[in-house]
Amino acid sequence: MGFKMKHNKIFRMLALVIILALLMIAIPATPALAQVIYITPSSGIPGDPVTVSGYNFTAYELLWVHVYFGYTYMGGRQVTSGTFSVSFSVPSSAAVGTVPVTVQLTPTYSATSYITMTTFTVISQAAIEIDLDNGPVGTEVEISGSGFDSRENIIIEYAGDGVDIESGD
Repeated sequence: MGFKMKHNKIFRMLALVIILALLMIAIPATPALAQVIYITPSSGIPGDPVTVSGYNFTAYELLWVHVYFGYTYMGGRQVTSGTFSVSFSVPSSAAVGTVPVTVQLTPTYSATSYITMTTFTVISQAAIEIDLDNGPVGTEVEISGSGFDSRENIIIEYAGDGVDIESGD
């Protein structure tokens, strides 16, 4: 009888382990939500409003968010709800081209920050005007422009061929 009771006890333990293992497989795991940081819009001219936002952070995960446009600090805020939004205007000194936008996130219970980056494209405000829409061969045309960055090269072409600039700068 002692031999039978010993086997019954082992059998019950084995059955319990199998049942627990099956329950672990059957219980669906809660999917982790990906943390998202985005910028809207992703391009514009100096003076345009920009918003950097983030969501899917647990409320206790972050303490501060700091946003940099290139090397310029644009603002920050304390996070209390799991989402954040920092708005600013594209600086008037922003050069035409792609500018890194850096988001520095400082967790609540850590002295270490982590950084994520995206980009913003500053669009040229340059415009040109031509004094004549048409004319016979040999007609001089005056071209004027504004809003060009001092680092931009200006090339004038007519029908795919380069044209020398006679006067002006």
